[in-house]
Amino acid sequence: MSKTCTKCGIEKPFSEFYQNNPTKKDGYNSWCKACSYSSVKTWGKTASGIYSRIKARVGYYHNKPLKITRKEFIKWHNVEPKFCAYCGIPEDKLELLGSYYQDKSERLCIDCKDNELGYVLGNLTLACFRCNALKADIFSYDEMMEIGNKYLRPKMDVTLREEQS
Repeated sequence: MSKTCTKCGIEKPFSEFYQNNPTKKDGYNSWCKACSYSSVKTWGKTASGIYSRIKARVGYYHNKPLKITRKEFIKWHNVEPKFCAYCGIPEDKLELLGSYYQDKSERLCIDCKDNELGYVLGNLTLACFRCNALKADIFSYDEMMEIGNKYLRPKMDVTLREEQS
């Protein structure tokens, strides 16, 4: 038995569709697994998708307060320059960090300058995964900016120049 994916238009076996969809007569989703995965991955890179992930993580771990609405976050994210605040790497060059960071090399992380304040306007910045992990709760924002300017940016500038030549 087979079904046609309403997204890609390709007829595929039922095993290529997620099941347990009670709204569908056959119990299978309209989109195949590949199209569903692609859609979720694309949405996860949007400001709304990033906010949803933060909200879910905050709800699960209860580690940082979330004091910003989806609308405020999207507005902030859309105007924020897309480069790491610490090392300066642009978001479109994150793959230069290497495959060790896997899917974390596809977009910048949202870093709380002061972890105690949590997710609130004025306390957010964009950071690559490497810098965000390095800062963690060990360094303050000011200390990490100093580390970034003194050690990380010069190395990143060399990496970016080598990549351009």
